[in-house]
Amino acid sequence: MINGRKIIEIPAEYRPKVEELPGELARIAAEIEQQMPGKGVEITLVLAQVFRGQPVYFRSIDYLIRRIRDNAIRAEFDAGGVTMMQLASKFELSLRRIKQILAENSEAKTDDRQMRLPICEN
Repeated sequence: MINGRKIIEIPAEYRPKVEELPGELARIAAEIEQQMPGKGVEITLVLAQVFRGQPVYFRSIDYLIRRIRDNAIRAEFDAGGVTMMQLASKFELSLRRIKQILAENSEAKTDDRQMRLPICEN
């Protein structure tokens, strides 16, 4: 049950094909199908029940993807055997951006290791 609505699982034999879905649902199912073959229609039918009759806006998750990418860059650099130029080429970024990412991550690591002084109250 989601938002007070019971989600009905539609058995596979009753599920329409992607192209049989109305309007934007077909597009959503097709996009999901590319990433998760065999799941496009199933997931789209759940979404259609959850957001029934509502216009839905999907926020960008670029910040999450960047965080994953930046962590991967830092991990590869820390492991050694790779230059900043190679990382720039691999991740299709400028050398300047690679340097910024490595500097940002090293600052965060330094802050995590730094000891905190206790606060004394008079």
